[in-house]
Amino acid sequence: MRILTLVVIVALLATGCRQERPVARAADYEQYLQPGFVAAKKERAEKELRFWEMRLAADTGSFVCQSELASYHLKLFKLTGMVEHLRQGDSLLRESSARLRHSSPELLYSLSQASVMQHRFRDAAGYMDSAAGKGDAYAFCLLQF
Repeated sequence: MRILTLVVIVALLATGCRQERPVARAADYEQYLQPGFVAAKKERAEKELRFWEMRLAADTGSFVCQSELASYHLKLFKLTGMVEHLRQGDSLLRESSARLRHSSPELLYSLSQASVMQHRFRDAAGYMDSAAGKGDAYAFCLLQF
């Protein structure tokens, strides 16, 4: 029995160690590895971030400016991985949602996505549940995937 098991293991190792085939073609992902690919998007997002920061400084009570600024902070987090952008975006989203008494399903969806990025899944589920009764049911179903 031991010999049979040993023979099967050796046979599996011998047939499994054949020439490796690539999982993906280099042509499919090379363009994303170019240094300018992320840099251009990052520069554009930083420009928009500065614009919305100036708008918010001029009108500190605008929840629209806060939510736009938050979206660009979150976009920069996705591009750079800098956690400070995630914290700023989340903070601005929470504040603008609180000003609207958590009545905007779009802000609640955004808060849910930001919570998922921070691995706060219970908070994300709470935001989704709150948004479910206030928004489009079709969009809600799509976002739950």
